[in-house]
Amino acid sequence: MNAMSVLPYNGTNITFELTNGDVMVNLTEVAKAFPDKNLTQIINSQEINEYVEKLSKLQKYSFADLLIVKKGAPHLGGGTWAHQRVATQGEVQGIAHTYMATGKMRGIEK
Repeated sequence: MNAMSVLPYNGTNITFELTNGDVMVNLTEVAKAFPDKNLTQIINSQEINEYVEKLSKLQKYSFADLLIVKKGAPHLGGGTWAHQRVATQGEVQGIAHTYMATGKMRGIEK
């Protein structure tokens, strides 16, 4: 069973999930916290794409390990999910990094 933690940010609940020893961040929910951005802009940004490409080569992750799309409603685990290393880049950096660095993700830390 995967451990999950839902944390509020800027009026939006952001879900973090521990999967196979890695923390995943629900980017669908993150995008809601940035009204001037949308999910497509976030995941298609040059910074995120370059980082995913480099991380895939250096750490031997596949693209599918780093960005995952799950069918279904966000409150049921659906949405676009990013590996913690991707989530601490670009638009989502402030949210994910703050929670991981301050230990607010009780129960799902590695």
